[in-house]
Amino acid sequence: MTGKLKAAWLWCWSHRTKGIGIAGTAASYAYLNQEKLGLFIPAKSMAHTMMAVGVVTFGVGLYNTFLRRDKDQV
Repeated sequence: MTGKLKAAWLWCWSHRTKGIGIAGTAASYAYLNQEKLGLFIPAKSMAHTMMAVGVVTFGVGLYNTFLRRDKDQV
């Protein structure tokens, strides 16, 4: 069981930027098509959601930048 969890975690980690992109795309789609979907999403809530996605994306970008720099120096 631990091996399966570790494999799942490694797969998720190696596809982290795709996951963030999917989350942002899904949130944007839900906001733009809320009439069709029968939702009511206040603009303030959507702004907070997209801010969170942006912060996570920025953090992953910084991590990738510094990780790449460490690998290039070795």
